[in-house]
Order: sequence, then structure tokens, then C-alpha cells
Amino acid sequence: MKKNEEVKAKLAKFLLLVGKGKEIAKETASSSPQSFKKVSQIERIKQIIQAKILSVKRTRLADLLKVFYLNKKSQTRGYFLLNSYQKPNVLPNLNVGSTRNICLVNGTKQQFFSRMKL
Repeated sequence: MKKNEEVKAKLAKFLLLVGKGKEIAKETASSSPQSFKKVSQIERIKQIIQAKILSVKRTRLADLLKVFYLNKKSQTRGYFLLNSYQKPNVLPNLNVGSTRNICLVNGTKQQFFSRMKL
């Protein structure tokens, strides 16, 4: 008799914990779509600037170059990243000291090269 009562008590305790686990899982599942909404709300902002190329530097990553520029309109300095698949087409036209109209895509931390008008 005692064993049956102990088993019932342990089983009730287990089922109670499993029920709480389901509630916690439901709470986390219901909160995760909000984080997806935040990510999907991040917009890629493109901007076209007239930039004077100041220098081209290698980064620690083999497939990226960092191109420093001076924005002719606002007279501010900045940089954008150039991917390896863009290098053969774009790099010959990015001579240091030249001025180009460049379309940049703003990321969360850096700007990336999109295209260039010759």
C-alpha cells in the first residue's frame, strides 16, 4: 500500500513538472516570433554617394577588401567592404584619388559595395 501511494505521489509530481515544462515551452515559442519580426523589420538602406577613393586595404579575411573614401557632399570619411567576387570587375576602376558614384548598402555595422556608375 505504501509503495502505491509513493508511486502515485512521484507520478503526480512528475506530471506536474512535465506540465510546467509544456507551459515554459509554449511561452518561449510564443515569444520567438517577436524576435523574427524584429529581424524582418531591419531594412537594407541603399545610398548613392559621390566618393573620392582614399585607399584600399586588405582585411584579415581573405575574401574582403576595405575601401576608404571621402564623401564629396558631406565631407565625411568612411569605408565600405568589397567582396572577392566583386574584385575583378570593380577593383581596376577604384584607383586611389579617383571620384566615383557608388551605391552602398548599409548593414548593421558596416557598409557594403553594391554597384558603381562609371
